[in-house]
Amino acid sequence: ISSRPRPVSLDVRNTGGSSSHVSSRMRQYSSTFMTNLFVLIDSRHKPMKIDLKFFNWLGENGVPFAIVFTKLDKLGTQAGKRNVEEYCRILLETWEELPPVFLTSSETGRGRDEILDYIEQLNSLPVGSDTGE
Repeated sequence: ISSRPRPVSLDVRNTGGSSSHVSSRMRQYSSTFMTNLFVLIDSRHKPMKIDLKFFNWLGENGVPFAIVFTKLDKLGTQAGKRNVEEYCRILLETWEELPPVFLTSSETGRGRDEILDYIEQLNSLPVGSDTGE
């Protein structure tokens, strides 16, 4: 068994929607063993309050994370771009800068190499170091 931190994903919408439940699940994961949380967002949907609230909670609690927009193959190029830009615009209303953002499609493989490169960067950091993101 490796003591190496590993990427974690948590589907916020499947936690029951309760912010206290989300917080307790995150406390379970946000320890010295986690280097980054990948938050998966279905790009077909406009920004949802629960997602924005969760992003703010992550920022307030210093949890390093990246946003992974999924299912970009299900939308036209412009619709997907608009939804992603809307999420980013709303986040930048309260954030100084965005966390890493990845645009993905499991059908076409879009974004796969970028995420794997990012994970490789995270894995090359000394255990216990800040990601610098």
